[in-house]
Amino acid sequence: MKRVILLSAICLSFLTTTLFTSCDKESSDSNLDNPELVGKPYFTMSMKDTIYVKGEGEIKAELTSKGQLIISAEGLGKNGLDIFEVELLKLQEGNFPTNVNVAVYLYGDEQGMEVATSLDMERPDLLTGMVKITKVNKAAKVIDGSFDIKMIASPLNEIYKDQFTVKGEFENLPYERVIEDTKGVFVYAVADGVPLKDLIGTATHDSKSNIITVNASNENYKHQNLILRFPANIEAGAYAFEDFSATYSSIYGVKYISNAEDSALEGSYLKIDKIEDETEEGKTFRKFYGKFDFKLREDRGTHVLQMTEGEFVVRVEIQKPDKPPVIEL
Repeated sequence: MKRVILLSAICLSFLTTTLFTSCDKESSDSNLDNPELVGKPYFTMSMKDTIYVKGEGEIKAELTSKGQLIISAEGLGKNGLDIFEVELLKLQEGNFPTNVNVAVYLYGDEQGMEVATSLDMERPDLLTGMVKITKVNKAAKVIDGSFDIKMIASPLNEIYKDQFTVKGEFENLPYERVIEDTKGVFVYAVADGVPLKDLIGTATHDSKSNIITVNASNENYKHQNLILRFPANIEAGAYAFEDFSATYSSIYGVKYISNAEDSALEGSYLKIDKIEDETEEGKTFRKFYGKFDFKLREDRGTHVLQMTEGEFVVRVEIQKPDKPPVIEL
């Protein structure tokens, strides 16, 4: 699990023996679709009479291929070496009890890593706190929420043995998908209101046509699969069916296809948010981050299927074009 490297921004003022922090929060609107317009992220966490304030680039959340949302922060504690992390079982608005959606606090001083968690091992049903997600903006990929959690020291700790409480709030906290499988492909979508769960994806590049094919399927349903095709030299931006194609087969084997000339499918799009080029062991890889929302026509019928909330992260090896044969004279 990659960590989010954080730099602490702490405003200090002393009141008797208690240490407090205050910072102005920028006005924002987490309902907007464009992540550049919703406002800067804002995160605070109070712990042991200290309030930590994190801003843009200092705190981030990750969404796994299984749908868990992991919020993590580093640069905490008196030495700036502590780490806080909480794992929510899903991304949605609501309340998440922390004896099930476990939070972990890692002490990172030079004497060794010790830990406190929100799960009481002797009383696992004990409610130790709550994380509240009050807003999920899937278009801009940001969330709002708050947390109030009692942390319980591990009985194996030698130095840090006290219980303590962490509480705070966050706004416009960006989240991003992470790839955990070796094939380097993640795809998620909702077909006619039904989420396509546990998709396993592959991606290939055809050097002759210069087309990338993404194939996502569920091993529990042999007929279900979603295929996207787009040029390998595509750039960041939004595209219509003139520039990409899609097909979908339902769990019952019903096939749906894209058609740039079908007026009923207008408004469909594929958006490339970011492209990264990588080199590994002499091979060239290209990584695409994007989203999609499109309509597909039933291949042998009239039904128009709505494919919404589409997201993908694709890492694919770019094949070198075949060299023409050398003709000796």
